[in-house]
Amino acid sequence: MPPPLPIGPSTAAKISQLIVINLIYTVIIAVLALYVFFKTKLAYTLTKHKGILYFRLSFLFLAIMFIIRLATRLLFEINRTTSLHIPLHKWTFLGLALSGILSLICLLYSLLWHIFEPTEDKDHAPLVLIGIALILSFLAIQGRAFNTLVGIIIVSFIACFIIKWVSTTKKKWFWKTGTIYLSFFVFWMLNLYTVMLANQRVLLRAPIFIGSTLLFLFIAYKVHCHFPNLSKKIAKNPKNNCQNQCV
Repeated sequence: MPPPLPIGPSTAAKISQLIVINLIYTVIIAVLALYVFFKTKLAYTLTKHKGILYFRLSFLFLAIMFIIRLATRLLFEINRTTSLHIPLHKWTFLGLALSGILSLICLLYSLLWHIFEPTEDKDHAPLVLIGIALILSFLAIQGRAFNTLVGIIIVSFIACFIIKWVSTTKKKWFWKTGTIYLSFFVFWMLNLYTVMLANQRVLLRAPIFIGSTLLFLFIAYKVHCHFPNLSKKIAKNPKNNCQNQCV
């Protein structure tokens, strides 16, 4: 592990700038995630496609996580720079972990929902996903086996992505929506890396924030181009509602 960053006047100024960049980055990602969530509403309304549902929920939970992150950061800065002391309870960090893990789980489930589709009317998937997310969240905030959790996320995504790519009948799936999943995964890995950095190499976070923002702009652009066209196709041919291959 590298030694802690020496805090001199110039370094302190750069860290202050990084805090501002972090706040701006958090707001941008929250807004873009909500944009994706609302942009895909029409396609889901027309199809009731479960893949689209969990795809949308993934971005909704991500937006919630970044909103909690923004509030936490602002409270931290208030405590640091003023005489006020607003307690940051462990429930705050549980909310961060839970919303983030739910975002990842929904993303993975949106790839393979058809494999676990219930044969009966009752769908137990939401309860199962929430249960898994709660367990992983408690482990995350306790600081236990964090690297193991990251490894599980990587292996799970690669497996789900390959299974989806091999099983899909749409030849252009990778270029239309597969690149969105890959970009979202890389975005998550970059953000998890900033968590693993902790207080080491603080100044490395600025280029990571910039790279993550560019990735998310690409995701928003792909969603902006793909889902309106999908909605138009469904509206023209309601019988062919792409129940199996929308996402």
